[in-house]
Amino acid sequence: MKSKLAAIILGLILTILACAPKEKTCVNAGMVNTRPQSAAIRLVKSYDDFRSQSAILIPIKESTFAIH
Repeated sequence: MKSKLAAIILGLILTILACAPKEKTCVNAGMVNTRPQSAAIRLVKSYDDFRSQSAILIPIKESTFAIH
């Protein structure tokens, strides 16, 4: 009886831990081939205006860019 109760409690704890929110990481990196004069890439949400202040500027160094 005690072992069944312990197994149920352990199963519930494991289920709760498995469903806990986890930190997500996204890395965008690449190379710019056709714009050697550009100093940065502007990252904008699809529904925002390109000129908005919420845009993220990603610097281009030696024809490559990366954001973490």
